[in-house]
Amino acid sequence: MVLAGCWTVPGAGPERSGHNPNEHGLTPANVANLEPDWTWQAEWETDKYVRDPVVSVAGVHVSVGHKLVTIDPATGTERWRTLLYDAGLAAQLPVSAGAPTFEDGTVFVPVSIYRNFAPGSGTHTYDALRGTDLGITARSANEVTVPRDHRLFGTYGEILGTGIGLTGYFVANRADPSQGWGANLSVITIGSGSTSPTSPVVGPALWYFADGATLYAYPFTEPAGCGYPVVGSTFRVCPPAWSKTFGPGLTRPSLSDDGEMLFAGDAGHLWAFHASTGGPMWSGPLPTSDAPSAPPSVDDTHVFVPTAGKLVAFARGGCGGAACNPSWSADTGATVGMQAAIAGGVVYTATSSGLLRAFAAAGCGAATCVPLWEHDLATQVTGAPAVSNGRLFVGTADGRLISFAPTA
Repeated sequence: MVLAGCWTVPGAGPERSGHNPNEHGLTPANVANLEPDWTWQAEWETDKYVRDPVVSVAGVHVSVGHKLVTIDPATGTERWRTLLYDAGLAAQLPVSAGAPTFEDGTVFVPVSIYRNFAPGSGTHTYDALRGTDLGITARSANEVTVPRDHRLFGTYGEILGTGIGLTGYFVANRADPSQGWGANLSVITIGSGSTSPTSPVVGPALWYFADGATLYAYPFTEPAGCGYPVVGSTFRVCPPAWSKTFGPGLTRPSLSDDGEMLFAGDAGHLWAFHASTGGPMWSGPLPTSDAPSAPPSVDDTHVFVPTAGKLVAFARGGCGGAACNPSWSADTGATVGMQAAIAGGVVYTATSSGLLRAFAAAGCGAATCVPLWEHDLATQVTGAPAVSNGRLFVGTADGRLISFAPTA
């Protein structure tokens, strides 16, 4: 379903480019006039972090602790809410819910109870207009379950026993559940610093995620050659369409809107690849050897990488060779811990301290650019910026979803 101006997955769409190509309500001409328009506030006292908002024809959907809430994007009026899990259960077992996603009138939220061990874990589904509970349609996922073409894509980490965990990935087919499949990545020791795979990005034919220092690409349908390396083991592996190994700090990848180019960053670098083959296109140096602080964002002309308190912009197609230097950079005021949002020729950043800034995506004609607009929320931003229907939406740690709109 194509929804002009909507923001249906954290990162805008299944490619998770951070770019909303159908949104033109906010532009460099009016972004300086942005002001808070309305605020929705969670009334409960604890467990009130607002996760990344997504916007569909039914409203703005946010998971806030143990609830899923849908809000009118024009007025801030709550349309419906539902319980994702019982708050009393969370006092006994570790429970968490990821950010929502949307496809074909359905909202999807991954719920993990004791790292997917307890009943009730899975991807919960709801009617987007009414909030009706439609049941659990897939296993729980790290961060988000990404929908595309009636399939759900996710990665996971779960507990097997005392101190031992398992990571892996899955595809659930909503049209034909028998066509779902999945496999494992690694056995990990809980609390030892082991990491789980990033949440995925999904293109027209392949889907991608990073695990440790390796970037993987898999087909939609189960590849030939899946099996069990050890006889009698339940640990199952499947060969990727392609994979690449990088240095430390590898980010979740981001895919261009047309599905042709894939971008990822590690310590000191931005990398660009042909999405279908994994063939390298170009790479660029980041200002420091630090890893990017959030995944890259990409529009039709540029790639934006947040790192070490800066937003660094590269030409999307590179510079005509294997190496490419940044086109421009800007000071974000503090570390940006979430993907930047792009729409209408403007790129938006949000820091963990609550500072929002907007920059002209095309740059300013100089090596260093200043913001077109900024606003200090003075509290932690936990819901990454989303731009839809002429508004900017962000969520906060103190239970607020805030809408910004330009004044007349």
